[in-house]
Amino acid sequence: MTEGPGLRPVLRDYVTSLAVQWFVLGTGLALFHLVARRGSVGGFAFYQIARSVASTLQPPLMFGLALGLQRYLPHTAATTRRLVRQALLAETVLVTVAGLIAVAAGPGIAGLLGLPGGRSAVVAIAVLLGGNCLCTIAFAALRGTRQVTGANLVYGLGLGLIPLIAFVSTARIEDFLLVQGVGAGLAAAGGMLAVRGRFPPVTGPEPTLRTLLSYGARRTPGELALPAFYTVPALAVAVAMPGRPEAGYAGFTTSAVALVCAQFAMLTPVLMPRLSRHFTDRGQDDAAVRRLLRALPTAAGVLAAIPVAVIVLAAPVLIHRFLGAEFTAAVPVLRLGVPAAVPLAMFYAARPTLETTLAPRLLSRLLLGCLALQVVVTTAGMAVLAPPHAAVLGLAAAATALGLDAARRLGARRPGGPVTTAPGTARPGLVVLIAFVVALAGRFTLSRAGLDIPVANDVRVPLFLILLLSLVLEANYAGPHPAQGGQALLGILALVAYQGVSVLWTPPGAITGPVVGDLVALTGLVIVYYILAAWDGDRVTATTLTLFHVAAWVYFLAAAAGLGREANGRWAALGGGPNVFVRLMILGVITSLFLYLRHGERMIWLVPIPMFLFGAVASGSRGGLVALGFTAVLALVAIRPRIDFDRAGKPLALLGVVGALVVIAGGPAIAGFVQQRFVQTTVGQGYLSDRDVLFRMAFQLFLRHPLLGTGLNGFPSLSGLGLDLYTHNLLLSILAEGGVVGMTLLIVAWVALWQAYRAVPVAERGLAARTAAYCGIFIGATCLFSGDYYDARLMWILLVLAAVRPAPRP
Repeated sequence: MTEGPGLRPVLRDYVTSLAVQWFVLGTGLALFHLVARRGSVGGFAFYQIARSVASTLQPPLMFGLALGLQRYLPHTAATTRRLVRQALLAETVLVTVAGLIAVAAGPGIAGLLGLPGGRSAVVAIAVLLGGNCLCTIAFAALRGTRQVTGANLVYGLGLGLIPLIAFVSTARIEDFLLVQGVGAGLAAAGGMLAVRGRFPPVTGPEPTLRTLLSYGARRTPGELALPAFYTVPALAVAVAMPGRPEAGYAGFTTSAVALVCAQFAMLTPVLMPRLSRHFTDRGQDDAAVRRLLRALPTAAGVLAAIPVAVIVLAAPVLIHRFLGAEFTAAVPVLRLGVPAAVPLAMFYAARPTLETTLAPRLLSRLLLGCLALQVVVTTAGMAVLAPPHAAVLGLAAAATALGLDAARRLGARRPGGPVTTAPGTARPGLVVLIAFVVALAGRFTLSRAGLDIPVANDVRVPLFLILLLSLVLEANYAGPHPAQGGQALLGILALVAYQGVSVLWTPPGAITGPVVGDLVALTGLVIVYYILAAWDGDRVTATTLTLFHVAAWVYFLAAAAGLGREANGRWAALGGGPNVFVRLMILGVITSLFLYLRHGERMIWLVPIPMFLFGAVASGSRGGLVALGFTAVLALVAIRPRIDFDRAGKPLALLGVVGALVVIAGGPAIAGFVQQRFVQTTVGQGYLSDRDVLFRMAFQLFLRHPLLGTGLNGFPSLSGLGLDLYTHNLLLSILAEGGVVGMTLLIVAWVALWQAYRAVPVAERGLAARTAAYCGIFIGATCLFSGDYYDARLMWILLVLAAVRPAPRP
């Protein structure tokens, strides 16, 4: 930065400012507790509505003056104090006008928000709003002149200590708000008297009040949108459920989000005045600063995830001890909404740079667009969800879009300069990881971990939201990408669409809702991977295969540690069953070979193969091992490799040594299980886990309904074997529930994928595409022995990655 040796002054400023921020937040939390005790549920809701109204109206009343002072005061010398006085006068006029309007329209406003005090309650909120605005202007002026101590004193007194004094010295909530607002105004007046000019003379004209107002006119819409993220949930619930305590629950949740984000929000007043001059001085834009600023959003997201996880896990204890037992209903609302703090923290970390490098209108459009998304999601959600759940879900949607887009903009910009990524040359990044997590997560529910979070219990809901937003934002920078092999997608979509339509002839009593949801999720995943393959097929496929390798390691280590094993000794991990585990193990084997060949035959990549094979055997999945054998034979027939013993000697020896060590170390632990599972039960007794019964019944149902089948999920209802049983065979399941038409569409989908894959000449077919094809074939083979329609998602994804590629550019 431009002053001081290195980053030490910045860090010192940030630490002291953060300490004051924590004091202010601590007093705010204490006031939550005190107000809840004094005013019970009704008083607590009034206080939350008052805070929400003040936070919502403060940005338009400030008209961007606070940000303008931090951005432009570093470019003043002779006119510093005059510009500050003019800004304070302009703010006083705006606050006075707003107060007069509040007095005139008090009864109507009170009726709309369900406030019991009428006009007096609205006046109290108006005074609180005016005091907060003036105090913020004083804080910004001191920050803009880099009077850090004075700024922290004004902030700590006006928004931290004075509210506590106001609460102790009053008995009613309205009086408490009045005294708090007046005290904040007095703190602002003292701060304004302390402002001093601290900068050397500048070349050219200095900024004027007109400069601030012009900046504020372009920046105010965005400044209105940002705090509205926090206030919309409580206000929306207050309007939907007048006089009910649920508005307080939503407000408390947004306050928890603000608490997590507070440490990152302080980066703006600390960095923005410095960056304002830093980026205007040529030669100051060094690589080290650029790397630091670009790393901030990721670091902020990781750090914010820690307190978010603590709040989610400890929500019942926090609510009961902080608010009281009568607030138990706030627990699911808090758990659903507080994860929004993670993407918001990413935005706040990127904000100082964006404020000084983006045009004010662009940043305002970003914030307004995300606010519009929040309103749409909240409104639509209230049609199917409880208002508090819909409100915090809307906050999560807006926060995710804002955080991802801010991080993407910062990564695509050279701070202080133009966009450095040319349109059409951007490559998929974080979205590939998010898509993989969504695909691998399956139908995992938080109830398995002992949590109950409305809407988000099925992790696909939040994960798909994040995935779609990330894809839209990244693709927006990349531009359109035509694909070759698009017929492969059409075949899959035709099959899934037919399965969805088949609910029209399902038997009475058939449970189709969850299965339809599975088909929708499957369709979304296939389309996402199609778009990614069309964007940069080789990179996406190679990254996905590498992620499968990492996942195999994670599952193997978790199972080896005993995390998830079944009672009968079969290996499993992380909430997935043995059949899921064996798929990851064999995919780990195949991707080990892929990485071995991709990285110049470095033998380190062969070491995991014996371990993954051991895990596959320990899973006890007979179908998985048969699928491995089928895939291996098919690969040998297709590739027809010529064995060079000189070249293969060392790798084979390594595999033999590692395999022997693995068997010696772990063999005794599973020897009895393997003997019982594979020899005595399977060979000796011919036990097939009732697969033969399920397969016969599925074929009988096909014979009864040969053309169209029984309809979606008709097998459990008509088989008489139980509603929780399904076919465990993709072919027979489609044959029984979709008939000849469904089977024809399945064959068409496979043929379309095969034709798209074969359309690429062998010489041009990459290693990643070939590996993905064999991985997809293996998953497809396992679907003949276990799983349902959604469990086949990895087969469709891998085959799409193998078959679809970007179209050649003209």
